[in-house]
Amino acid sequence: MTRIAIDGGQSALRLRVLPSGRIGEGPGYIHGPDALGRMLDAIRVAATEAELSGPVEIVALGLTGIHRPPVLLTRSRRTSVSCSMPTRSG
Repeated sequence: MTRIAIDGGQSALRLRVLPSGRIGEGPGYIHGPDALGRMLDAIRVAATEAELSGPVEIVALGLTGIHRPPVLLTRSRRTSVSCSMPTRSG
C-alpha cells in the first residue's frame, strides 16, 4: 500500500512516499486566483522528484495556505481524487 504525506507551506511543498521514504520538494504556496492550480503543480513536481508511481491509497495533507477548500469532502468508505500525477516508465 503506497501512502503519501504532503506538507505545503509558503517556502516549499514537501512530499514523502511511504513505505519507501522517498522525498520530493515543490514550490511553496502563493495566494492568488490560480492558487489551487499552482498547488497541484507543486504536488506534481514533488511527486516526480520522489519518483512516485502507481496508485496511491492514502494521502495525508497539511496545506495551511488554503483557507477555504474549493471542494467539500464527504465521508465515504473510499474517496478517489485525481490530479494527473506523473508516472515513471521504464
